[in-house]
Amino acid sequence: MGNIKSNGKILHIDGTVAGNIDLTRGILELAPGALVKGEVRIGQGLYYLAAGAETASVTVEQELSRAEVDRLFSQRDLPNWLDINLEPFSFVIGIKGIKNFLAHFPFLAGRYRPAARLINLIIHFALAALVYVLFPKNVNNIGNAVKNKTVPVLLWGFLGILLALPITLLLTVTIIGIPLVLIGIALLFVAWIMGYAGITLLAGGKVRETFSIGEGSPLGEIALGILILGIVRLIPFLGPLSGIAVFILALGSSLSTRIGSAGDGKA
Repeated sequence: MGNIKSNGKILHIDGTVAGNIDLTRGILELAPGALVKGEVRIGQGLYYLAAGAETASVTVEQELSRAEVDRLFSQRDLPNWLDINLEPFSFVIGIKGIKNFLAHFPFLAGRYRPAARLINLIIHFALAALVYVLFPKNVNNIGNAVKNKTVPVLLWGFLGILLALPITLLLTVTIIGIPLVLIGIALLFVAWIMGYAGITLLAGGKVRETFSIGEGSPLGEIALGILILGIVRLIPFLGPLSGIAVFILALGSSLSTRIGSAGDGKA
């Protein structure tokens, strides 16, 4: 075979390729004894090189896990103007085209993912700090709700998720419903960031009190809370679970306090 160019999910090679392989996105599998005399370029995805397989070179622009590849192809039929990607584990809400643009920056992918995590923490802090500066009373009310009414907050969070999913699906099948979906996602983002700010303020304050760090500013407590949550996210198995829990608490605390406008009556 000469040059191979593919957009498929899985490209399996068990023979000899005289030219180059260009896989836009997906998974490349080189079986035992496979030989690629040219170069291998993968835009988004990963590759498996079996024992005895040979290739001149392999370049992966954006390295993805198997789960990320599955998710990428499960979304491929959505129109670009409605291709909205909600990742509850990282809480990134954005247009996939923007993510594809950012993927061209090598320090945000592959072995440079620690830099991406750091940038992610900085963005989270900037958003949470901005929310606190603009709405300090609301953020404090949300934090108090999480502290004093944890079970009702969790129930509100589950209820919000259960209602949001079917409503979104129903609205996306109609032209009139598409703008409402975008508005709903914007409201969901507002609810999440308000709740997230309250949770990080509460978590940072608890850590400061536990270790007797002394008097701290609210913004410092938010930064400390974000750092603690970021460290927990690195723990295998526990990290994703903590991400889901924080998302549910953030959404539930915002809903139960009407975005922090109603306090729970306790300090």
